[in-house]
Amino acid sequence: ELKTQLVDWIEAVVGEKLNKNEPFEKVLKDGITLCKLMNKIVPGGIKKIVMKGGNFTWMENLQAVQKSMRTYGVPEDELFQPIDLCEARNVKAVVKSLAALARLV
Repeated sequence: ELKTQLVDWIEAVVGEKLNKNEPFEKVLKDGITLCKLMNKIVPGGIKKIVMKGGNFTWMENLQAVQKSMRTYGVPEDELFQPIDLCEARNVKAVVKSLAALARLV
């Protein structure tokens, strides 16, 4: 499944193991891992990573990821919206964005 492949890819790029027993969206929800991913792809691209908090503060991470993905060249129509992941509203959009990013790397 694409989600599993993406988690494997993220682990390889970031160099950290993710909890594969948790749903895809829960593992990535806080944006911390995605910020780390983007900083591996574009070193220093995301200056501040919020390490604790809740949905409101995690939106900051996800907005930074979205901006970094846009700058890196992920097409606008393939970018997820932070709320898609933070509130698990549109996990398919998140998968689509990460797949688009993986194709560019």
